[in-house]
Amino acid sequence: MREYVVLSDTESYNTWLEFRRKNETVVVSIVKSEKAQGSHSIEFTLKGIRPGEWRNEEIDFEQLKKEFIKKMERYLNHIIKNNPENLLFNNLERELKEII
Repeated sequence: MREYVVLSDTESYNTWLEFRRKNETVVVSIVKSEKAQGSHSIEFTLKGIRPGEWRNEEIDFEQLKKEFIKKMERYLNHIIKNNPENLLFNNLERELKEII
């Protein structure tokens, strides 16, 4: 399991959500960094980080994990429901049931 990940805020310029695992806690911050050409929406390293609007908010890891799974399941069910002919999404539904 990774201890550090950043998610690009696609609606903001050079803004990322930073997640750092610290024991049973996840520390969440908004950070600023140039989005290098070829960067992805999810990165596991980030250079030239500057503080954003807020930082070091602590969240219980298990609580975050449960909320993430719940939201992901709802999102994937929405995709599957609206794309019934797409075999990729039908397979995704089966795999989701195995994970959860």
